[in-house]
Amino acid sequence: MALRQLGTWPGVEEPVELLGALTRITQILATGPAAAPWRATSWLLLLVLLVYFPRRGGRLDARVAGGALVLWLVVPVVLILALGLYKEAYLKFLIVAGPAYCLLAGRLAGGMLASRRLGGFGLAALLVVLVVASSLHGLGDYYTDPAYARDDYRGMAAYLEAVGRPGDAVVLNAPGQQEVLAYYYDGDLPVYPLPRQRPADPEDTRAALQELARPGGRVFALLWATDESDPGRLVEGWLEEHTYKALDSWYGNVRLAAYAVPAGEQQAPARELDVRLDDAETGQGVTLLGYSQLNNRLAAGDIAQITLFWQAGEVLQRRYKVFLHLLDEASHVVGQRDSEPGGGVLLTTLWEPGQVVRDNYGLPVHPATPPGSYRVEVGLYDAETGWRLTTPGGEGQVWLEPLVVERPPAPAPVAALGMEQAVEADFGPLALLGYDAHRLGFAHEPRVPLHPGEVLHLNLYWRALEAPGGGWQVALRLWSPDEELVAGVTAGPAGAYDTALWQAGDVWRGQFNLPLPGSAPPGRYALEIQLVAPDGSEQEPYVVEPILVQD
Repeated sequence: MALRQLGTWPGVEEPVELLGALTRITQILATGPAAAPWRATSWLLLLVLLVYFPRRGGRLDARVAGGALVLWLVVPVVLILALGLYKEAYLKFLIVAGPAYCLLAGRLAGGMLASRRLGGFGLAALLVVLVVASSLHGLGDYYTDPAYARDDYRGMAAYLEAVGRPGDAVVLNAPGQQEVLAYYYDGDLPVYPLPRQRPADPEDTRAALQELARPGGRVFALLWATDESDPGRLVEGWLEEHTYKALDSWYGNVRLAAYAVPAGEQQAPARELDVRLDDAETGQGVTLLGYSQLNNRLAAGDIAQITLFWQAGEVLQRRYKVFLHLLDEASHVVGQRDSEPGGGVLLTTLWEPGQVVRDNYGLPVHPATPPGSYRVEVGLYDAETGWRLTTPGGEGQVWLEPLVVERPPAPAPVAALGMEQAVEADFGPLALLGYDAHRLGFAHEPRVPLHPGEVLHLNLYWRALEAPGGGWQVALRLWSPDEELVAGVTAGPAGAYDTALWQAGDVWRGQFNLPLPGSAPPGRYALEIQLVAPDGSEQEPYVVEPILVQD
């Protein structure tokens, strides 16, 4: 497998510093990828080679065995260096040399222990202690330090099993992913490794994508080492052109992208707008000519397919990103897509003056979004500063036709909710499944500290154990370290969607904002969640993990 992988991947063009490469290779063999406290331990490998390189004397079978071990160890290293394949991502293939290193190290220790030379036993014991201590330190870091965390194929597999449905497909852009994904994934979606050749055959790859992308279905792409696996971006480019990307998330060094496959394509805007968005700093602007929505009624968990039509009257100096937000009545985001045009391919600085740019976006609807009508806003912002371009009226967005979200055919699976914290708390007919608690606007960075004067955003995830049969309310109270009430709100558990409409088994999300006063002291705050029954009786409150507020 290692030969197949190394033989089908392109070489590394950057020059390699030989001493540094050998140091890294010997470190990986001796103590693993995590840095050990004694770097000299890795050079024990060289000592093994010097001591046990086959000599002319001795039994033939011993010399053959020693030579075989040395070749077993050296050949993979030489191949990686000689073929120009030295790269951190490729060093995992040194696993084929791992047994040889262990056997040689054992021969070294055993030979020294059996030696009658003065100090042989003490030196052997010292080397064994040094290797074991370094390895234990490296393993401790490897299993506990997030810097060494492996790509989260387990998480991606759980997501695919939760949201996959008939008509969907999974695409892998690197051949080695197939074995890794199969280890975790037990779902029914077909998996296609593409491109099927190295180097890639463009016609065969496009034909395979055309066959697997079924109209009305979705394509989930697991993208790893794209520069090496698909340098021409055949897979990603075809999907960007013919489908609507709705998700692009990192799971370690692997990107999971989700695309909605349309039943047809819009070559012209169904609704004309002709709205200009201007950059106040540069004086340049972009015109949103119009848009098309292929599905303005969809269920929670689906993907809205929106095509935007842009035009610039001059060569743009800056790169702008497009945002699409799906908002409820309280302006909470229930769906979001931010990207440079064309999924990062049609950069605004590359637009020709007068060119009409057709730009596809998949706007995902959170799977626990309650039924209702939701507003859609679209706009542009500077990719470096984050400042929005504004309309002639001074607004930072353009409003599109609202989307209607309907009840999904089945409740959202828990694995698809993306909760920060899972809990188990029952309140009569309702159960709290989990919550998200972070600074408002920082869902992508939930660990950003919260400060006085800012807003705590809270998402609550509920399951109806039975039909609630009335209008329940949830009371949220935030208590300071001095046990003073600093913020509170009472509303429906899922916002405006009345619990009287809930059915047994329903899973919904409610969003809430708790503004902190500017005088709030730093420290750990207690957040209480209490349900109030239709008759006004209060359930026992549930207290979440402390909310940290910093100066």
